[in-house]
Amino acid sequence: MREIIVIIAMFAAVWGGVQVADIPQAPAATEDIQPQTMLMEITAYCYTGNRTASGTWPKVGTVAADTKVLPFGTKVYIPGYGIGTVEDRGGAIKGNMLDVYLPSRSAAIEWGRKKNVEVTIVEWGEVDAKV
Repeated sequence: MREIIVIIAMFAAVWGGVQVADIPQAPAATEDIQPQTMLMEITAYCYTGNRTASGTWPKVGTVAADTKVLPFGTKVYIPGYGIGTVEDRGGAIKGNMLDVYLPSRSAAIEWGRKKNVEVTIVEWGEVDAKV
């Protein structure tokens, strides 16, 4: 029996070519990783005729933020709005505030001001963006 085990081990070493280090390891358990959320105050704005601070034209999904808190390119999930991307900033947007783009003035007025909204960070943008 011992001879068979030795032969199998030799065969595996010569022709197998696979080492333990080559076998992909299962990723670490992600149960402890929770999405990051922030409580934010959210207002809305509509078309102004200007590009955003990052150079894009505003559209549904465009979000203005304090880029010291959420850098350009950060994707956030906002309940009642959906996924938005930080592409703009504004003089009145400081700290934990967001301004979401809506397609009309009436929609922006209807949105109003929402306080203590739990916003989920989906993906962080580039901190060093030179915009």
